[in-house]
Amino acid sequence: MGREADRYRHAVLRSAGFLLNNQFDKRNAYFLPLPDEAYGAFRHSLVDGRLRLPAQVHAIVALCGAFDLQTDVMAAKKKAEKESGESKKPKIKMN
Repeated sequence: MGREADRYRHAVLRSAGFLLNNQFDKRNAYFLPLPDEAYGAFRHSLVDGRLRLPAQVHAIVALCGAFDLQTDVMAAKKKAEKESGESKKPKIKMN
């Protein structure tokens, strides 16, 4: 991966972490009228705690994209390690 691609990948993963930190759970849903029904939902914004359907959809799509990106990166690293490991193995001739 190039330096520029790594910068973008890190930004996407940090953004995913930000989204997950703004997800309602037992710690931060206590003020909602029905907190048990809000667990797992995402805030509309940092200053707006309403639960809006478009915010849920955007958050889920973004997290799926981050997951796909990380999965692709991990697969590429594993493939590169495998290829470099095979080329470093000593070749043994059997007579």
